[in-house]
Amino acid sequence: PVGRIAAESGIPRSTFYQYFPNKSQLLIHVAALASETFFSAPLSWFNDPESPSRGVVGVEQAIGTMLREYRSHWTVMRALDELSSYDPEIAEFWIGRINEYISMMGGIVDGWQKAGAIGSQVDPYGATTGLVWMVERTISQHVLRPTGDAAVSDEQLVTSLSRIIWLAYYDDQPRNRRDST
Repeated sequence: PVGRIAAESGIPRSTFYQYFPNKSQLLIHVAALASETFFSAPLSWFNDPESPSRGVVGVEQAIGTMLREYRSHWTVMRALDELSSYDPEIAEFWIGRINEYISMMGGIVDGWQKAGAIGSQVDPYGATTGLVWMVERTISQHVLRPTGDAAVSDEQLVTSLSRIIWLAYYDDQPRNRRDST
């Protein structure tokens, strides 16, 4: 595969190895590029101070973009998904990338809370950690391992994930009956 990649890119194999000393480094480089919009779509929603006033529709746009981007790069994302389970270098890259994203978004949510935009019952970093991993794993499984007849459509998935995210941050109602007494 490396010989074919080098040939198609028009560079000698030896030069190729100067840039990518091993297959893990190649996948990391390609995955960083392929996942850029996957991560930037929700960040644009989080960074827009008007997003909360637009309601769940803004979340749906961000999640829809994430799903489309994941699907458009599914071969790279599948390799990343599979290899991260046994290649420590790839796992460190992908988990590190997700953790950076959680840190950025958690900081934004913390700011929302301090500004009074969301309730004090929300743990900005705890909620964000759970939601980010939920979205990443759900989109991954939806695209890479659909469940046949029981599969939900992209639209159903986007709507459901978006509603969960919206309610996690903006629902000020008691979480269970015991809390409401």
